[in-house]
Amino acid sequence: MSPRIRAILSKPHMAGVAQLPKITCVTAAELEALEPFVGFCAHHRVSAPTAIDMRAFLTLATPAKPSDDSRNQVWFKNPLKQMDLLERVLRKLDFSTDLIVSATSVQEEFRHQGAFRGHNHGARRRYARSVSVPVENLPVAWQKTLRKLRCDQTFALSILDRMEQRLGMFAWSAEQAGHPADLQNPDAECAFYDDLIARSTAKAIRDGEDQNSAQPRWAYLRGAAEEIRRFATHHGVSPQDTERFDRNYRGFSLLEERQAPLKMFTALQAPTLPVTLANARIQLENANATANPSHRHQRRLKACAIGITVACPPRARDVVDRMFWGDGVFYRAETDNYAFDYNQSKVGHELKIGFRPSFNIFFNALLLGDNDPRYLPQMRDQAIAQRRPIFTRYDGEPVAYGWFGRAWDEAIGSSSHLARTLLQTFLADLGEPGLAYGRDAIGHRGHRHLSKYRDENAKKISAANAASAFSARAETLSPDDISDLI
Repeated sequence: MSPRIRAILSKPHMAGVAQLPKITCVTAAELEALEPFVGFCAHHRVSAPTAIDMRAFLTLATPAKPSDDSRNQVWFKNPLKQMDLLERVLRKLDFSTDLIVSATSVQEEFRHQGAFRGHNHGARRRYARSVSVPVENLPVAWQKTLRKLRCDQTFALSILDRMEQRLGMFAWSAEQAGHPADLQNPDAECAFYDDLIARSTAKAIRDGEDQNSAQPRWAYLRGAAEEIRRFATHHGVSPQDTERFDRNYRGFSLLEERQAPLKMFTALQAPTLPVTLANARIQLENANATANPSHRHQRRLKACAIGITVACPPRARDVVDRMFWGDGVFYRAETDNYAFDYNQSKVGHELKIGFRPSFNIFFNALLLGDNDPRYLPQMRDQAIAQRRPIFTRYDGEPVAYGWFGRAWDEAIGSSSHLARTLLQTFLADLGEPGLAYGRDAIGHRGHRHLSKYRDENAKKISAANAASAFSARAETLSPDDISDLI
C-alpha cells in the first residue's frame, strides 16, 4: 500500500472504508475520488446516501475561488471524470446497488447539463440599429458633450444610453432628408420626428390597429423630444432653439395625455397580481414535476421570476447587472426572509425591499434547483460566496437581457413595466401605506413619475379614500373648529 493511499485511509471518516476486504484493489486516484464523498456524508451525518446526497455533493463541489486548495480541489478540475472514478470504486468495494445506480444517474444528469447548448443572446441587448448613426460617427461636438455627460455622471446610465440612441436617429433622419446633423436646423428636427411618427404608426397598424385611425404612440415621441431637449441644454444652444425644443416637448406631452397609454388597455386584460402570484405557485409545482431536466429548470426559473417580482418588479437591466446573491439580493437570517438592496440603474435611487417569508419558496427554489431542501443552507452560502446571478440558465450562464421581459409577457401579456402599473393599482386599495410601498418598490420618488404607473381605477380608488378620510374627519369637527377655518 503506497504512502499516498495510507494517508487517505488514515483520515477519521475513512476508518470504515479502510476495513473493507477489497480495499487493497483500489488505486490512489479512485480513493481520492471517494474520500471527499465519504467526508461529505460524515459531515452531514448521512448513513445511507442516495441520489439526493450524491447530487448535493456534486453541486457543492464547486469552489468559491479558483485558488481554493481544500481537499475537494481534485473534483473542481474535472467533476465528470471524478464521478467515473467514484462509480468505479463503489463497484470495486461492493457498495450497495442502489448507491451505484444513484451515482450513475447523477453522473448522467450533470453530463447532460455540461453538454447542454442553448441559444443565448447575451447578458445585454446587442444589436445594430438600421435607422441610426453610431456614436463615433456623430458630430465631434456632440461626442464631446456626450463624453462629458458620462464622465460627470450627469444622468443615469440608461438615460445616457437612450440619449445617444435618439441623437443617432436624429443624425440618420437628417442625412436621409438631405440636411446636416445640426440641432439648430429646424428642418433636420422635423425630419427626425416625421420618421418617428411614420415608424410608430406603422407598428400600431402591425399590432392590429385600424389603418385609417392608427396613431403613433405619443409617449414615444415625447420621450424622444425629452432626450433631445436634455442634450441641447448641456450642449449649449441658443435661447431660440431652446424654446423650440421646449415647445415640441410640451406639444408631444399634451398629445400623450390625450392618448390613453397602451399599457392601460393591456392592464384591463391582465390578471391581477394576487392571481399572478397564485399562478406562479402552481407553475412552480408543475415545473418540479416535469421530467426533462432542462425544461424543468426553465419552467422553475420563470415561475420564480414571476413569483418574486410580483411584490417588486425590477427593471431588465437591474436583473442582469445588479441582482446577485450577496450583492443586491440578501438573506436575513434573523427574520428568515430575503431582500433586494441595490442602487437602481434607471432612477439612481437605492432600492430596499424586504420580502415576507411566504416568498421564500421562490428564492429557495432558485438556490436548490433539483436538490433536497436539507442542503439549502450550504447551497445559499455557496451562492453568496460566489456572488452568482439569481437567475441563471440551465447551463449556469446568466439569463439574457430580454429573458425577464419575455417571462412577464407570458404571464400577463406585457412586460414588467405593466407589472409596476398593476402593482400600483393593487396597492391603491391600501391607502397611503400602499402608495408608500409602491414608491419604494418602483423606485421613483416624485409623484409625477409615480402617476404614470397608475391606471384610472387606481386614481379613483385613491380619490375615494381621500374623500372618505375627509368625511370621517369632518364628522368629528365641532362648530368652533369649522368657524376657525372660515
